[in-house]
Amino acid sequence: MRQLLRFLTGLVVLWALGGSPLVTAQAIPSIRIDRLDATAFPAVQLFVSVADGQGKAVPNLGPEAFVLTENGQNVPLREVTMVAPDQVSLRVVLALDISKSIKNDLAQMKQAAVQFIQAMTPNDELALVFFGDKSQIVEGFTLDHGKIINQINALQAENLQDYTALYNGAVESIKLAAARQGGRQAVVLVTDGKNTQASGVTSLTLSDARHESDTKQIPLYVIGVGNAVLDQELRLLATNGRYYSVAQPAELSAAYTSVGTALRQQYALHFTSALPSDNQSYVLNLSVNVPEVGAATTSMSLVTPAPTPTPSAPPTSLPIPRPSPQLTLPDPIVINRPNTIAANVSQCTAPCTVSLLLDSETVVTETLISATWNYTWTPAGTVVSGTHTLELQAVDAAGVKSRPAPRPVLFVTAPFQFPLWGWVAVVVLMLFLVGLVVLLMVLQRRNAANMGGPNTAYNQATPLPMLGSNLGPPTVLPPPPLQPAPAGPTGVYMPNRGGGGGGPMAATELAQPQAQPGALLVVQQGQANPMQLHLTPTKEVLIGRHQTSDMILDDRLVSAEHARVRFLENGFTIVDLGSTNGLRVNGKPVTKLRLQHNDRIEIGTTTLIFQQLR
Repeated sequence: MRQLLRFLTGLVVLWALGGSPLVTAQAIPSIRIDRLDATAFPAVQLFVSVADGQGKAVPNLGPEAFVLTENGQNVPLREVTMVAPDQVSLRVVLALDISKSIKNDLAQMKQAAVQFIQAMTPNDELALVFFGDKSQIVEGFTLDHGKIINQINALQAENLQDYTALYNGAVESIKLAAARQGGRQAVVLVTDGKNTQASGVTSLTLSDARHESDTKQIPLYVIGVGNAVLDQELRLLATNGRYYSVAQPAELSAAYTSVGTALRQQYALHFTSALPSDNQSYVLNLSVNVPEVGAATTSMSLVTPAPTPTPSAPPTSLPIPRPSPQLTLPDPIVINRPNTIAANVSQCTAPCTVSLLLDSETVVTETLISATWNYTWTPAGTVVSGTHTLELQAVDAAGVKSRPAPRPVLFVTAPFQFPLWGWVAVVVLMLFLVGLVVLLMVLQRRNAANMGGPNTAYNQATPLPMLGSNLGPPTVLPPPPLQPAPAGPTGVYMPNRGGGGGGPMAATELAQPQAQPGALLVVQQGQANPMQLHLTPTKEVLIGRHQTSDMILDDRLVSAEHARVRFLENGFTIVDLGSTNGLRVNGKPVTKLRLQHNDRIEIGTTTLIFQQLR
């Protein structure tokens, strides 16, 4: 009976490819509403995908190509734009054939799939399905793409199976994609063979997969590898998406790239709804007319927001005062030099706080004592010379913020000035050298005195002759010849002390300034490599589970790239990189925080202690 069913299914496929209504239906374009955004109701946005009869995305459609109705009434579109590719959020199920026929090409097929995943943006959610003897969900939807890559890399030849549950895998993947909302949903399926059935497993059919795709409105992008695939069946399977045929596994990367490009072509339709805010459900119908292809229609429900109560009038008609900060800046600002930042903040109810921001990063936050604020700021050497923006934000007691437009300011590097400590060191060195010379002179005189005496010919003079003597003129013995001092590295000769020989005096070496100490990250609980990491102002530190991280955490709750620590304005700041489980500092969840000495950082089940070196 099963053999007869498969035979009849094959006949239906051949009949369809020979000019049947199935092939005609493929020439009709398709339109799908990927997402509806009514958070700013009555302003509404529809994010829409349009494909031609072969599943290829249709670009460059204008407002005239679309017709929208709300509850049967036409609604004009204010604007139709193409969404930037990196702003399209995807919800993609990757379905991979793990039958034994791919054994020789397993490495290339794994590599192409990993490259496709690595091309996804951080906002894209991915899921993984394997189909062999049967279909199985390996990994549900996740933003942690490293999990998907690890599952693919773990697939080995001994894990491959005898059969290819192709249609079971397609249906399983479509159901998984349809259950995930919030982005553009799609299935990308890769196979190198035709559907085969394992004993004891109920095998679904091509019709089952096509019906599931049509009902759920999930596009199916199919990549067939090699010559063993049935192109006709795979083209029918990809009715709502597109079929790509590649002869060799080496061509898989190009096919994956084409799929990624098609998935990121999306329209944004902007309109103002005429529906009431009554928390009721209304039907939206959207039609598109693709030139030289035809028209297609889709629909979805829009639940309008509940009516908001009319706020009561304030007791007085006086306007609510808002802080009004006025900033006075030096021009230019000198790096590594004190600069006076002045501001006048009026109409700010106490307690009033002000924050100075450099390129949107907070430099300092202080509470105002009076309307006048003066702050002496020394920009660190990490600030690059050039034009930056400075702005002052004021927040009053009621939380009302005022943040005037940023002001461009020129930052310049301070000319070199010999520091005061340098002059002190020079004076101390000179006094030391003077004292050393005086000491040498005293020692030399004492040494010369010790060399005198009755038996020393050096100091003995011949007595003068008596008058009338026939002796010649007095004879004075010449002093003993001096031995030349040996040449030393500095050319300074040291006189004899206590009978020892003179020698060269070594050059005095100036102490080198020590580097700025930085800080430490110390692992208190959990496993990491390294267990202690030295932080410096010149290097950003990446913390995560990926092997390229500066501190690798062996923790399943830690994302591949979880957090980053960098030096900004004389302090270290930790930033969450959009991790799955977030991070906590001193028990509180944070996304960005300036670290203080002995702060306790919790990432997954791992605990780090930040220690400022002083």
